[in-house]
Amino acid sequence: MKSEFHQDVLVRDDLLSYVLRVHLHIERWLQELIRHSLAKPEVLLDRGRSPKFSQLVTFCEALGAIPSDLARVIRKVNDLRNEYAHVRRYKPDKSLILDIQKALRELDEPFFMSFVQPTPHELAIALASLAGYLERKTNDYRKASKSLK
Repeated sequence: MKSEFHQDVLVRDDLLSYVLRVHLHIERWLQELIRHSLAKPEVLLDRGRSPKFSQLVTFCEALGAIPSDLARVIRKVNDLRNEYAHVRRYKPDKSLILDIQKALRELDEPFFMSFVQPTPHELAIALASLAGYLERKTNDYRKASKSLK
């Protein structure tokens, strides 16, 4: 019989891994949006400890770097990540996937992936769509801030 550690850590959960990687990238992009939106971003970001994820979302929303509807979707992704972090052997249920898809559907710029069946695979695809959008937005901010210098 395999140990509890083996079951929890060594048995691969691709969706868990994917959610965590997407969350890390979203966090990095939020930091980049702040870096390119503030005159002195180092005061907020380079003090040895970055703000919490939820604070990064709020700062980006307050700066107008992300719209409120997108902030709502990102908060739901953070909720998903927190469920994985704090609930042993967590598996997203259909209602959470539907909730994220609904939030995506309600964006001013709706994502196609918000209209598919609520399965873990489709959740991963929806997260990829969201991540791609944030990466493009970050690149646009980076280009705009360079042109101002």
